[in-house]
Amino acid sequence: HGQRYTYRDLLERATHVASTLRRMGLPIGGKVLLISENRPEWVISYFGILKAGGVAVPIDREATLDEACNIARHCEPFACVVSDKVQERINLRSAMEELAADRSAEAGAGKSAIKVLGLSELVAWTGLFSLAALPPLPPLQLTGRADEMASLIFTSGTTGRPKGVMLSHRNFTTLLSKLATVFDLDKHDGLLSVLPLHHTFEFAAGMLMPLMRGAQITYLPEVNADTLGDAFEDAHVTGMVGVPALYQALYRRITRQLSDRLPESLSPWVLRLLDRLL
Repeated sequence: HGQRYTYRDLLERATHVASTLRRMGLPIGGKVLLISENRPEWVISYFGILKAGGVAVPIDREATLDEACNIARHCEPFACVVSDKVQERINLRSAMEELAADRSAEAGAGKSAIKVLGLSELVAWTGLFSLAALPPLPPLQLTGRADEMASLIFTSGTTGRPKGVMLSHRNFTTLLSKLATVFDLDKHDGLLSVLPLHHTFEFAAGMLMPLMRGAQITYLPEVNADTLGDAFEDAHVTGMVGVPALYQALYRRITRQLSDRLPESLSPWVLRLLDRLL
């Protein structure tokens, strides 16, 4: 049993994230890296970045320090939002400080440092600091931004200059309108999110689509056979977006459990029947 967020919580906390980023100086169209495992705070932060007029740059939570730095060099972000798990694995704070210093030296003028923000702190009501100490918010006009960039998705950042794909707000709404004809979801459904959110497939079909339909989304601390089994037993799960490798893993778990529980004489027959059904 983990943290639960309502749709009202999502709106209020995303607005809080947007307010925090704007008061820190995020410009319209400013890039914010988002590096985290799948969790509700990822979703809140993403919408907070967009509500602040920024561009979200999701990165694989398993990215190496070099890969993250390559992407940062390419898009010159204003800030980097990172989960505790990722920060423990790769020290992004010091790397971004060095990157910002190199960028300033190359430009021949002072440039502000890349702010590294903890995901949990950014989403929490306490925030990273006292908002009262920051300047008041200027008016923000976000109308007519359908064709402006919402996300910058990188297809590769392993070596050299990574390749970024610019996706606008209209790209996502158009995609959702097409998906709406395929996915039969409503407020009574619950999806289990297991594929990485930085991929557009999970982002669109596993996050935007259920949210558009008022459905529930469940995130796991780790994706393995045990947590999947617990989720199917304890959480409200009526569907899941997956790929062949994931379904093969589930199949192996089912067949292993059947083999352990069935009498040895019946096990081969039942498994062959299961193969035909699936």
